[in-house]
Amino acid sequence: MQYVYSKAELEQYGRQIILLYDGTTAGAGATDTHTDAKFVGPYKEADFYIVCSAKSGTDPTLDVLVETKHPTLDKWFTIVTFAQLVDVGQERKVLAANLGDTIAIKKTVGGTVTPTFTFSVYAVVKAK
Repeated sequence: MQYVYSKAELEQYGRQIILLYDGTTAGAGATDTHTDAKFVGPYKEADFYIVCSAKSGTDPTLDVLVETKHPTLDKWFTIVTFAQLVDVGQERKVLAANLGDTIAIKKTVGGTVTPTFTFSVYAVVKAK
């Protein structure tokens, strides 16, 4: 994975890269939710990136959301929605406030015959 910022630049501006997902996901109708939740309490803003490097199957689709956990309830709320992936590609989303204390992704795979995506999602978080 190639980052937009160098490590020195991130440290200079009080930012950090947080990897939310890096791997391959498969299976039509498969939804994976909040398995790798990350604590981001000291940070308030983030740039989110999704990079898809491979896909296979018949009519594959991938929906990816970034969600934040309510601080007192056991409920998750969507803060970023990436465009549905149907091919390799990349996208950036900016969240200027209200990041929350804990974030995670929710991913759903669609398609007919063995849909598979290899992708990563990461955040460059920063204090406000």
